[in-house]
Amino acid sequence: MTNWFVGLQPGNKQVGDFLVRPSPRYEADCHQLLLEQITTLKPEVILLLGLLCGREGARNMPALRPWAGVPNWSAVDSVGPVAYDIEVDGTGVRVNVVALLHPSFSPPNQRLRRSGMFSVEKPGAEMVRRALSVS
Repeated sequence: MTNWFVGLQPGNKQVGDFLVRPSPRYEADCHQLLLEQITTLKPEVILLLGLLCGREGARNMPALRPWAGVPNWSAVDSVGPVAYDIEVDGTGVRVNVVALLHPSFSPPNQRLRRSGMFSVEKPGAEMVRRALSVS
């Protein structure tokens, strides 16, 4: 288990904008660490928590490019929130990938993810179940 970006928000606040000022070196270092972790751990499923991570996922997983420009969860769900057998460039690893609401925004926002494809009480759990059942 890891984060796309390693580190905490400044101060006592744990939510809000992250990387308000771009830091190419920090982002590159975090990106390299993430690739090393994927290479070492060889996960079967990667859970991308939040729209930012869903958008960023296309950086090393070209098959996720449809997620790169999504403006909201409705758009993610229309593209498909679960991607199967995706190659993570530079790692030799193939995974299933799930775009999820960050748990800190759930359960009140679960209704945002209830679509025809996942019209269940807990759509995030169903997405993960489907990704795991195909691994």
